[in-house]
Amino acid sequence: MTKTDLVQFAASVGIDEIGVSRAESLLGLQNFPMSPQEKDICPFAEIDPEKRRNPFLLLPGAQSIITCLFPYYSSKIRPQNVSRYASVKDYHKIAKSKLQQLADYINAQTGNSCVCCCDTSPLSDRYLAYCAGLGFYGKNHMLINRRYGSYFFIGSVISTVELETDIPITETCMGCGKCMRACPGGALSAGGFQYQNCVSYLTQAKELTYEQTRLLQNQEKIYGCDVCQEVCPHNNDLPDTAMKDFLDHPIENLPESDVLMLSNREFQKKYGEYPFAWRGRKMLARNLQKKLLDKNRV
Repeated sequence: MTKTDLVQFAASVGIDEIGVSRAESLLGLQNFPMSPQEKDICPFAEIDPEKRRNPFLLLPGAQSIITCLFPYYSSKIRPQNVSRYASVKDYHKIAKSKLQQLADYINAQTGNSCVCCCDTSPLSDRYLAYCAGLGFYGKNHMLINRRYGSYFFIGSVISTVELETDIPITETCMGCGKCMRACPGGALSAGGFQYQNCVSYLTQAKELTYEQTRLLQNQEKIYGCDVCQEVCPHNNDLPDTAMKDFLDHPIENLPESDVLMLSNREFQKKYGEYPFAWRGRKMLARNLQKKLLDKNRV
């Protein structure tokens, strides 16, 4: 099996952005938690640097890491109170299904072992995509793809098969600084990324300081934040995703009545297929109540 064979099969199952890196390339990650510019490790990420950079802990004898992008942007979907990525069906299941098809194909063709990862392993997904030549880092610390901007999910297949590899692209973001100026919490700066001021993080954090609470009250969204992506010029004129699973019953506005009045079981039954459901109804209700409280004070 050649890399060309793999790319052709990937295209047949709806994956059109795919790259390959050597398994040992991750070992160069050193202590970088998410991208080479970040200084602090978000609590949602693996804090052990060895686990973040060592694929051999997941698959002894690994040779190649096949990384794929799953674009989710649609100009027809206009999210209001949830982040764009959370308005579509849970990417973990959708991407994992595609990745498993790749893994099964590799195994059938070569007999080699594979492990699928999609935000389900301690490895740094963005760095894997960077090593596979699928994008470059923006000032907002997002990975930017030439075709899909930053609106995509990342998944990988670690395999013991040896394949021709890609190289990181040398392109950089245009450096306009719009994301840094527009960030509601001032989380982005030349000195690095401060997750403690990131609105997306705050909508998912269990405990908030007074300052973080005030920041959250002023936001339109009760889950996630898209500001740094919305102002990014690299996200202008993007093509709509061709992945139909991300176009199936998107949520543009999560009703206040559902967040505040449904039982936890009812909420999970209705919204369990969406990314925001992992934090549960109570977290969203907290965010909404803080927002409503701030409105009532005006």
